[in-house]
Amino acid sequence: MGIAETPNVVNLKQRDGILARAFYREYSVNAGEPLTISASFNDGTDHTSYRCDQLDGYFIPEAGRDYEVALDIGNKICRLSVMRIDSTEAEVRLLPVELSVAKSCSDKDN
Repeated sequence: MGIAETPNVVNLKQRDGILARAFYREYSVNAGEPLTISASFNDGTDHTSYRCDQLDGYFIPEAGRDYEVALDIGNKICRLSVMRIDSTEAEVRLLPVELSVAKSCSDKDN
């Protein structure tokens, strides 16, 4: 789709360890409509397992803007992040996007 390559994508491409596979996808979404993001993680590769239960949030994408979504995992802390990609010929910057709390689809108050 032609989304600018961010530092995170470059880092993914440089991974070459066992079970370290670069993985990302580009999606086209509707601008001006809430977009819910859900992510979870489970690591059972060593003697103790580590997991992040499902994290959810939503934001409203703006027309003509590109975004990067990531589940950041470090020091046994998980964080769901959405960044707006701001690119010029000289640089690519990631600007944080605030996520709102996602409600359950079965919530009768929706």
